[in-house]
This record gives sequence, C-alpha cells and structure tokens, in this order.
Amino acid sequence: MPLLVRAAEHARMGRILAYDMYSAPSNKDRKIAYSYHDILSASAHLHKYFRKIKKQTSANDPQRIAYLCPPGPQYISTQFACWSSGSIAVPLCISHRANELAYVLKDCDPSLVIDGTSNPESSEELKIAAAEVGITDRYHCLDDLMLGFDSKANSGTYALGSDVTDLVTSWAWSKDDAILHFLPLHHVHGIINKLACCIWAGGSVEFVKFDPVKIWERLAETSRRIETKSFVKSNENSEEYEQREPTVFMAVPTVYAKMLEVAEARLPENIDFNKCCSHLRLMVSGSAALPAGIHRRWKELTGHTILERYGMTEFAMALSNPLDPVEKRLPGYVGLPLPSVEVKIISETGDTIPKQTAESGELYVRGPTVFQEYWQKEDATRKSFDAEGFFKTGDVVAYDAAVDSYRVLGRLSADIIKCSGYKISALEIERELLEHPDLAEVVVLGIPDDIKGESVALICRPSSSNRHIELKEVQAWCRKRIASYKIPSVMLVMEDIPKNAMGKVSKKQLVQLFH
Repeated sequence: MPLLVRAAEHARMGRILAYDMYSAPSNKDRKIAYSYHDILSASAHLHKYFRKIKKQTSANDPQRIAYLCPPGPQYISTQFACWSSGSIAVPLCISHRANELAYVLKDCDPSLVIDGTSNPESSEELKIAAAEVGITDRYHCLDDLMLGFDSKANSGTYALGSDVTDLVTSWAWSKDDAILHFLPLHHVHGIINKLACCIWAGGSVEFVKFDPVKIWERLAETSRRIETKSFVKSNENSEEYEQREPTVFMAVPTVYAKMLEVAEARLPENIDFNKCCSHLRLMVSGSAALPAGIHRRWKELTGHTILERYGMTEFAMALSNPLDPVEKRLPGYVGLPLPSVEVKIISETGDTIPKQTAESGELYVRGPTVFQEYWQKEDATRKSFDAEGFFKTGDVVAYDAAVDSYRVLGRLSADIIKCSGYKISALEIERELLEHPDLAEVVVLGIPDDIKGESVALICRPSSSNRHIELKEVQAWCRKRIASYKIPSVMLVMEDIPKNAMGKVSKKQLVQLFH
C-alpha cells in the first residue's frame, strides 16, 4: 500500500506525525505538534501547483523539483507533494554552500527550486546557486507557494517501493513508536529508515538538532517521565496532544562515538547513563561500519546491543542483523538479506563464490528496492549491473556460516589495501586501533608506494588534546594484536578529521594529505 495512503489512514485516526523543535517555542516542554492531517493537507496544496507546472513539461522528461527545507513538517509536505505529483524529489543539503548547491542544480536541471528555509544565509546561498546555473526564474519561496492554503484539503498518493515494508516488518515498527530525528534529510538513512518507516507504521517523529549533551538530556528526561509517569503536552493552535516519548533511536557511528565521549567524561552531570536508554526498544547504526569497540562500550554503558545494518543510496537497505535474538547482533557483522532482497558474492575473476567457503568478494544485490538508473548516465548504469540484473555494490563482504551472517570488509576502491601482495581490510585495522585507550578516532587507508603498491597509512585524533602520540608507540601496540603486514607505516595526527554531512570520511580526499 502506498505510503501516502497509509499516512491518510493515520490522519483519520488523529495521530501526531511530527514534533518540530526547529521552530518550537522557547519553553522546552511545549513543542509544536503537527498531525498527519496537517502535513497531508499542506502536501495536497503543493501537489496541485506541482501538477500544474508538470503539464508544461515533456512527458518523456520527468519533472525534477529541488527543495531546501530544514527537518520538519515543511520538508515532509514538500517531499510528499513531489512524489504524489509524479515528480522526482531532489532534497538539498541545508549545510551546503552556493557552489555545492549549484553542482546539484546543474546536474538535475530542476523545473522548480523551492526555498523552504527560514535561514536568510541559506536562502542567499540557494539564490546565488540558482543564478550561477541560470535558473533564477525557477526559484520560489515555499511561503509564497503556500498562499491560499486550505488545511481541509485531501492529498494524493504515490508508491515508494518494498524497502519500507521490509524494514517495518524486520524491525517491528508500530503506531506506538516514536523516534528522535537529527540526521540529514537528503540521505536515505534520514528519509527512508527514520522518516518513511515511522510514517508507514503511524508513529511520531521529533525533529531535533544533534548535540551529544542535549541528546543525553532528552533521553534522561524521557527516562524520568516514564519512571514518574509525568508526561508533558504538546500544543498547536490551542489543541493539546500527549507527547510520545522516543522508543527507537537510529544514528551513524560518529554519533554513537561522540555520545560515548561525553558520557565517559560524565557530561552532562547528574545523569544516570545506565538508565537513559532503558525506555528504548531498539537502537540502530548504519551508513558506515560500526567499530567493535563502540559496539562493546555502548552495551556496557546502556545495556543496549546496537543493531547494525547495511545499505547504500542505490537500494536503501539490503542486509540487517535480527531484531531477535539480540545475541545474533555481533560486532562487525550486518546480518542477512531483508525479505525482498537477493544477494551473491562475486570473485575478482567474475565467479560466484559459494557461501560455505567464507571467501570474500564483491557483494551484488537484486530486488524491487534497487534503483533503475543513474540520472542521465547511461554508461555508468550499464556498467553497474550484471546480465542477471544484480547491482554491483563495490563493497567487499564475506559470509560466515558459523554465525549465519555477512561481514563487510570495506569498499573495493578505498577500504581494501593491496600491500606487498596482501589484500588488507582497512576496516579490520580500524576496529583494532579504536581499542587503543588514547585514540578517539581513526581512519586507515592505502597510499601509493612504489615498492609495496600501497602502504598502510593512519590518520588519528587523540582522545585528549594534551596527549602526544608517536607512530612507534602505535606500532608497538599493534604488534600484539594484528599481523605485521597490517601495521600502519605512516601516521598523521589531526585535531579534527574532515567529514561530510553524514559524519563519513572520504578516504580518496584524505589520501591527498600524505602527498
């Protein structure tokens, strides 16, 4: 059943979809609540405008709508309207500057550029980008498009695919669930795993800005409310709704690492970190490999075993550790294929590797969740699929029959280091190094070497700014844990390792630091 049909059903039941902390009143206990009906009505208003514009375009050229909206009801309504009108939704990153926005606008050539941000600086960046690409006439403020909005309008429908139902079923989402949402909404983790799954189940979303201290405070606040049975009310237009407390928590490894740092420093004070997450039924990590050390430390701190899964933009999610039993959520493993997904492992020679051999190879994925094509890149699309319709992920995995789970070893292009004839997984070395008491962050990568082919290099951030770390010290520590050919021969210490909006590093760019 299409996602908007599900949302319409929840609207008839009067359910709350979103709590908006981006534009909430100063009183932290009074958050603006938006019902499914509110958001669907606004979406219906935009839907009519998008359909009107679409009639002016060629039927063979699907309409693209680029929009810059902060996390919240405006984002959801705009995205719903894009999908329901048959348009291609192009969410823009709210932290991008004009040149980055211009790159996306030039690539997708949108029919409309919608500015839904209340930040004057972000609006100016978007205007500059539109002017640079020569599409200023397509720029519109969301507030202008909402003039004449009728809150009693009905909304359209659209189809999203099988990924949402796979995840809702596998992770047991229900209408009683609520989630804290602080991830970017131009990425499938934030759009599909958090927002769409919650909507499908009829749950609630609370939009917040990520700050590790404030997130701990919010979780502690929930724990106290549940313990004392003192729940707060949210209001909108004088109506009051009982606020749903979060039951599901999803984040990227960087978020968990930062939250561990402040918790282990006992910040904020007077918080019982062992109780903070007791009300949550599920905690999930994805978008990058979760280091085993973080997996272990988080369980020791909160009692929760993080559920790790595997996916990418081209097909959203493919593999997931089980909801039950918890004991099968092992560090470094990402579980089995989701219900609608097929996978196989292919060797360097192009042969299918039998699961029982435990040999590593490139993961291929097939199923209804896999994308159809790269926009205006026919050659890249053709090279990305095999003759059987499997998508070539570019990730190296191995199946472990002993635990019945897949293990991701890294990207073919960035995480597999070919040194002196060895194929080395950078992720495995990173997992070991993160056990070092004086290392807060590590990135292992291969750098060109005339003799070895590639050398193992390390970029790290010390756990304390007062701690000076030498390469020889790290090497001596490694000799007791990993084979000698895996030990880093070059090291760079940084106060802050560059990352993108999802908290992921680009190893291809970081290689340049060693030149």
